[in-house]
Amino acid sequence: VDFGKLAQALYTSLQEKHVLVTVNDPATAGLLAQAGWSGAVEPGAGDYLMVVDSNVGWNKVNSVVQRTTNYSVAPQTDGSLLADLELVYRHQGEASDEPCVHVALYGDSYEEMMRRCYFNYIRVLVPAGAQLLSAEGFEQGQASSRPGEQGTTQLAGSLIVPAGATRSVRLSYQLPAGLLDGAAYRLRVQKQPGTPAWPVKVALVAPPGEVWQPVAPGGQQTEQGVQVYFELSRDTDVVMQRQP
Repeated sequence: VDFGKLAQALYTSLQEKHVLVTVNDPATAGLLAQAGWSGAVEPGAGDYLMVVDSNVGWNKVNSVVQRTTNYSVAPQTDGSLLADLELVYRHQGEASDEPCVHVALYGDSYEEMMRRCYFNYIRVLVPAGAQLLSAEGFEQGQASSRPGEQGTTQLAGSLIVPAGATRSVRLSYQLPAGLLDGAAYRLRVQKQPGTPAWPVKVALVAPPGEVWQPVAPGGQQTEQGVQVYFELSRDTDVVMQRQP
């Protein structure tokens, strides 16, 4: 056994939430939570986003579903933020004419179960006090809004993605005032445990006359404001700064 490689693999798995640790000792549990290895929902004091997908279709299509997250915020004069979230799901399996029927049918092999439709129940955790303005793409065009874990607001709904198809969900909501930290915008994006990394784009639409710049992770200034791109392989804190 190469213990150096084993330690590195374990550390990477902890950082990327493929391994979660729970213990009965409160002091040790606190250290694990501080390191982000407990799987806890930790909204923080700024903006917050965590997308949780649940395959409720009795199949194994997750391995062929590619996800993309596009998120933008626009600061308002009253200190609030207008948020627009787009979640894109691409089923990379072979297209089929078979209808998507939500029944418990397990099949004879993983390969056969990977060719099914993707029945996804989506939960989006956002800061407390968020007000849902519109929802597009969910089944029956509806999304529920209710209190979520750790004082968050949960926006949720169902999405069906046929084999070989691409479907998207779009949520628009207003975030309460007080999330901007002076001249800085901070967003914590938490990764769902056990999922592969996927691309995320975060954009800030600057008010007229204001100039913002990315601080972390790296990004670029645009005519509308700032854009940041990263692979969500682990919990990521996004920071943007308003220039004087």
